[in-house]
Amino acid sequence: MSSVRAVLQDASHRSSTHPKNSNTLCKLVKSKDFESEFFQCIFHVLKTTKHIGHVDTFVKFLGYFFNDLSLKETAIHESLQNSLIPYLLKGLKVSNKTVRLRSCQILSAYVNNVNEIGEELYLNIKESVLERIKDKDPSVRNHAVTILCRFQDCGTDEENSEILNLLLTLLQNESSDMRKHVLANIDITPQSIEYVFKRAKDIDTNVRKAVYEKLAEDYSAVDEYLEDIVDFQSILDLLKTGFLDREESVRKSCTKMAFKVWMSDDQQLFKFIQDLVDIDPNLDNDAFIKSMLCEYFAVNPKTKFGHDDIEWSELTKGAALIIDAYCEHYFKKQNEERIELLIPNVGDWVNLLQHYILLGQDEESENEVEYIILHLLQVANYLDFSDEAGRRTFIEFLCKLPVETDASMEQLKVSFLLMQNLMVDSDKFINQICVILECVLNSAEQNNADALLICQFKCLEIISILMEINQNTAQNYSAMQLMEIYVFPLVNSERTPVRSLCLRCIALCCLNDQEFGEENLPMFISSTKNASVAKMAYQFIFDWILTYGMGDLTPEVKSSILRALLDGLESVNEEVLSVVVEGVCKCLMFGCHLDKEAVCVGVTFTLDAASPSFVLFSSRHCKRLIDSSMFKFLF
Repeated sequence: MSSVRAVLQDASHRSSTHPKNSNTLCKLVKSKDFESEFFQCIFHVLKTTKHIGHVDTFVKFLGYFFNDLSLKETAIHESLQNSLIPYLLKGLKVSNKTVRLRSCQILSAYVNNVNEIGEELYLNIKESVLERIKDKDPSVRNHAVTILCRFQDCGTDEENSEILNLLLTLLQNESSDMRKHVLANIDITPQSIEYVFKRAKDIDTNVRKAVYEKLAEDYSAVDEYLEDIVDFQSILDLLKTGFLDREESVRKSCTKMAFKVWMSDDQQLFKFIQDLVDIDPNLDNDAFIKSMLCEYFAVNPKTKFGHDDIEWSELTKGAALIIDAYCEHYFKKQNEERIELLIPNVGDWVNLLQHYILLGQDEESENEVEYIILHLLQVANYLDFSDEAGRRTFIEFLCKLPVETDASMEQLKVSFLLMQNLMVDSDKFINQICVILECVLNSAEQNNADALLICQFKCLEIISILMEINQNTAQNYSAMQLMEIYVFPLVNSERTPVRSLCLRCIALCCLNDQEFGEENLPMFISSTKNASVAKMAYQFIFDWILTYGMGDLTPEVKSSILRALLDGLESVNEEVLSVVVEGVCKCLMFGCHLDKEAVCVGVTFTLDAASPSFVLFSSRHCKRLIDSSMFKFLF
């Protein structure tokens, strides 16, 4: 056995060292029997069927060898190139699919490991590969795509554009393997990056995973095009899609990509989070970004913030969110030392909050400061309240917040939850809220109807938050007094926002107290006829049915509800129609119907394909209900 054949045979073993064998073979290329034995080996490989491990190992070795040969023995490499490529191109045209596959594999190994190919050979390869992309064998098509991707920037601008357009079309191919191979090899350019982002919502797990792997691999190119080509809303959507994916492998790939591309160090972290927060600072985005940051701190335990590392008097929205997420993460990890190193004592925290409240009086910075205050209030959950004096100081601050400032609903909710936790006793907490409400109402200027209405609206906001955070409020006598004093007098207000907020307060109270709810249910049924509050009224009715059912209602009330639902299904208001359709679907799915008439409400609009309700019902993917057992007795 010759030395050339021995090296080639050893290279097919999985345990072999490819660089070593490649170096040995390069020293033998000048031997007289090299080319004949090399082509004998290639011929043997071309006839070998798929799924033979040692052949795949050998093809991988050829990639090493072609690269080394092109660098070390230029003249011999050109001679081998002129004989090997035509030989392989002939193999691409034969009827035997195994030969076509192996020819494509070896050709792919060649073009992806050499820097230069003759122009005539390049054109011949390109022509053959474009034919193989339509091959009936999927494995051949996939390897053909890999070769085509190598030629993305090898021709004229027109030729490159033609190849890129073809690859972008193939990204939407029905074959998931084809899409995955294109993603793995396509260049990240201003033209392709948008299409790559879209594949993050692909139905195939491996394709979705390939998106994040590709972006992590070409992170320098991604970063180059971000500011000019991709907006941060698209980046946020991409990260949400990956972090919330149902498959763990996709989530891991997304995490790795995000931390490598956009959060590789603490400085880049602060800048990137600030950019994300500036898109649309809403609670849903905040919750996602915080979960992503918690994952970042879990992966990077060496990231450590001390009190002196933060410019507390000049916080940005991104910095406030990072501090909040940092404290939340280490609170869950029960690592209080990290939190104590970062945040000061209770008294200093109150001073910090007051500092930003004063800054918020400037209209230009009002929105930013409001966001910072919200997260500073959330961080207050991790303060050490063992000092009684500090605890009282903080409670006093929380009591003044709704009276002396224009605190947002989110800020009030966080502050009331803090107050509830600090006061422990539920009755004392509700009594304190009563005092706050009285102070808010008394703060209105005398004989000023507009100022009084503003204060009344703030009182309604406070009561709605109280009902939301404390489910026992409805059974509390003081709370029911609040409804009598502040809510019921305004329930018939001509101002829609006031009336809507009143209905919300009553609805929350009704859901926590069944008897109180049954008394007020007719009011919500009649409110469905008022266009301005119909959506909220229907939402409450369905919440009530799903919570308590209709078993304890009188026949008259049941009939009124059914009539209201039928009217809602004919509504021309899309938002109202959406709420009613979704509500009926939920009631049917959870078995909340009592008799044949109730079920017919759902069937009536489902079977009428001409109604807008049917179209919406179909779009909600709920048509499967028609086939369920709850309908079978009707037919």
